[in-house]
Parts: sequence; C-alpha cells; structure tokens
Amino acid sequence: MRGRFIQGMKRVAVAIAASLGPLVALAQDGAAGVEEANSQVRSYFEPGTNLMYAIGAVLGLVGAVKVLCAVNCVVA
Repeated sequence: MRGRFIQGMKRVAVAIAASLGPLVALAQDGAAGVEEANSQVRSYFEPGTNLMYAIGAVLGLVGAVKVLCAVNCVVA
C-alpha cells in the first residue's frame, strides 16, 4: 500500500515538473521581462488617465444636476 502511494507521488512530481518545464524555459531573461512589463504598463497610462478624466466629468455633471435640483426644490 505504501509503495503504491510513493509511486503515485513520484508520478505526480514528474507530471508537475514536466508541466512547469516550458514555463521555466520562457522565463530565462528577467531583465527583458521587466522591460516588457514596463512598456506595457506605460502604454496603458495615457488611456487610463483619459478614462479617469471622463469618469470625473460624468460624476461632476451628476453632482451638478443634483445640486441644481436641490436648489430649485428649496426655492420653489
């Protein structure tokens, strides 16, 4: 019984090693990976900034409409 368990664990370990092998091969150059990640993050910065401006504009308009409605309700 114990022999089967150990043999099964060995098979699992070999399967894990075989599945992680290609990942290790792809991740050999750390500096290139960091530079690629840096360029990808920088490419999203300007569109993200514009998105934040658009969200702020919409929230500002909604707040202005709420204030306008509140002022008109108090005056009327």
